[in-house]
Order: sequence, then C-alpha cells, then structure tokens
Amino acid sequence: MFKYIDDENFCLNKSNKSKKCDCCGTSINVYTDLIYSIHDVNAICVDCIKSGKAANKFDGTFNKCEEIDNKEAMKEVETKTPTLPSFQDFFWPACCNDMCKFIGHPSKINMKDNNFWKNLSETYDDEDIPFEDLKSFSPSYLLLFQCLHCNKIRVIVDLD
Repeated sequence: MFKYIDDENFCLNKSNKSKKCDCCGTSINVYTDLIYSIHDVNAICVDCIKSGKAANKFDGTFNKCEEIDNKEAMKEVETKTPTLPSFQDFFWPACCNDMCKFIGHPSKINMKDNNFWKNLSETYDDEDIPFEDLKSFSPSYLLLFQCLHCNKIRVIVDLD
C-alpha cells in the first residue's frame, strides 16, 4: 500500500466504529491520527495520506527524513507515508540516495542470528548507544529499515 512501509498494520489504527476523515469527510474504519501539524486532527484516511492531500490541507508532515539528494523520495515519506508510532521523534533513514523501507521490529529469531548482527553492525551509527548494547534490548525498541537497492538493514533505537 505504501512504498516505504512493509506492513501498514503497524502504523494504521483500525476501529469497529466508523470515524469521519478530517480531510475528505469519508466514513472510515482504517486511519491515522498522527501528523505533525498545528491543526487538531482525529482521523485521516489512507487515501488522503497516500495522495498527499492531508499533508497539504493540514500544512503538516507525517515523518522527518535524513537529508538526501532525492527530494521526491523525501517528499513521499514526509507527506504520503503514515507516521510510525514511536516513543521519540527520529529521522527516517536513507541509503543509496533513496529512503529505506520500514520492515518492522526484529523477530526473536533475528535477534539470535549472528549474520543479522554482523549485517546490522555495518550500518549502525547511533553515537549515544553502543552497538553491543542493542543485543540486550527488547525487539520492540528496535525499528528496522531496509534499503530498496542494496538490501542493507538500518536500525532506529526507540527507547521510552
């Protein structure tokens, strides 16, 4: 559904009770309520996110990105990709002059795989948290992204 998100269930809310999209007025059951905007927003439908209509109407963005030369990719993540729920703000990672795709939290199987850690060590760049400390974190504190071109894995540490 979204170019830079593998599983949109992670970032979209589902409700048995219909809500009204604050952007287009459509009755919806799948929505987001997360947008960086001065406007009070309760629900935005998938179509208004994907088209960029919501970001335009509410003069907002859904995400912040690492700076790259590919402004089209940055705009796609900033204005047409739903916000990932997280404990803190972060910059959406990039690689090969494109934004990376969010692939989820690492599974417990990945957390025990030495190849996973070896591959991750090649791209890890958080100055505040030593790489070796990552192995002790719960998988729910690690947001994994993958380059669409070279397949390298990037991680964002999302501590509360």
